[in-house]
Amino acid sequence: MKKLNPTKSESKEVSSIFTLPGGEGDITLGSERMILLNIQAMASLRKELIENLGLDRTRGLITRLGYAAGEKDAVLAHELRPEASDTDALRLALYFINLKPALKSLK
Repeated sequence: MKKLNPTKSESKEVSSIFTLPGGEGDITLGSERMILLNIQAMASLRKELIENLGLDRTRGLITRLGYAAGEKDAVLAHELRPEASDTDALRLALYFINLKPALKSLK
């Protein structure tokens, strides 16, 4: 995935709604709670899913998960910038992807 070079205003805007654990231990992006998961744990989950569900069903499950995450990012981008053009909203939603691990498609 190509890395984006966000503008300072985009970084500041997203930083204002992205919080890391404080006293309560919640990680949030906007009003949504997020999960911070290391890549080894994700790889283990992926392996277990493939072993138990098979490659095709696992691919479908992870693809639907990715679509749901993308849809939430699009809604958040629109909430942050309701007046933004589709291109600007997409740029902001893509910036969210760089803030959190993205699920890679199964090969």
